[in-house]
Amino acid sequence: MEPVLFPDDTSFWFETLRVLGATTYGGADIGEVITTAQAITAGDYDSWHDEWLATADRVAAEAEKQSAAGHLVSARDGLLRASNYYRSADFYLHGNPDDPRISHAYTRARESFVAAAGLFDPPVGGGPLRSATRLAVRHRGGGDVNALLVVAWLGQLLGWRPLRCGETPDGGLRFEFDRPDGGSLEAFVIPSAGACDQSAILSIELTSGRDEYVVTREAIDQARVQLPIAPARAVKLDTYSDADICVAALGPRGRDPLFARCLEYAGRLWALEPRSGR
Repeated sequence: MEPVLFPDDTSFWFETLRVLGATTYGGADIGEVITTAQAITAGDYDSWHDEWLATADRVAAEAEKQSAAGHLVSARDGLLRASNYYRSADFYLHGNPDDPRISHAYTRARESFVAAAGLFDPPVGGGPLRSATRLAVRHRGGGDVNALLVVAWLGQLLGWRPLRCGETPDGGLRFEFDRPDGGSLEAFVIPSAGACDQSAILSIELTSGRDEYVVTREAIDQARVQLPIAPARAVKLDTYSDADICVAALGPRGRDPLFARCLEYAGRLWALEPRSGR
């Protein structure tokens, strides 16, 4: 098709189409996309960022007003669109991976998406995690650092505030957290035996209200998933090399702001003084 916008800039036109492609799934509004694109100077990466960021901020702010007024469907739809617009805002900034605008747009995109996911009925994504009261990560011997990173990733993402650490009789660790909603949570890192690949993670168990969510590795390439809304079932797992794992953690461009914050958070957990306990 002939470009409707940016006739002399195929890259900007392609990325505009990419944003428009999310319209079917509620991730964009045609009017918002066209209006934003018309304000962008072709070939100007700063202009691209500034206009998409402004649109994302405006849509997110309106979504927050809708949420405060109890209009949760409108809030959810706005947050989904804002997440996509924030994602688009930083697309051309990665020539300088230290540009602070990348981290800001990335963080806002993630926050908007997580908030939107929690407004579905029933919630999708991180809904059960936000109300979790217990987390247990079982790991192969020597894999305590990997298990700690899982706890740190969830804790940083969900805003858990670390309080204290204790040793458990089975040789593991127990961490206590405050949740942002005023609730509390215990997280256990437990050494166990079983088949495992390089991740060293054997199972992840989550308690949220009366519901239990469990993923247990049964073989190198197979796990069993137990959810409160469906019968337990086996799923096939892909296996990854060390290089694959690094790319997944750091991102294909070699820099993921969330991973750096996860490492810092894990350091805070590791620095807690263990105490003997249950």
